[in-house]
Amino acid sequence: MTVELVSLVVALFGVAATVLGGVAAMLGFFARRLDSRFEKIDERFEKIDARFEKVDFRFERLEAKMDEQFAELRREVTENTVSIARLEGPRPHLILGTSR
Repeated sequence: MTVELVSLVVALFGVAATVLGGVAAMLGFFARRLDSRFEKIDERFEKIDARFEKVDFRFERLEAKMDEQFAELRREVTENTVSIARLEGPRPHLILGTSR
């Protein structure tokens, strides 16, 4: 092997190591940058989730309150219906078909 061939192979290995090192550094930089962005986005989502949990709790309370009010309203309507039926009395019946 000649000196020129050895120096060419060493130079190619040096260039390859430099390029691969640069690519690895660039990918590491991008990965750290993306990780920091995703952490910020995760924090925002956690805040939004906390707000949704509060809203869900409020809706559950409101739904329970509305269920109670509807049940009370049904009882009152039933009581009124029974009272009206008692006031009206039984329906008059016609007696038909009596033969003498």
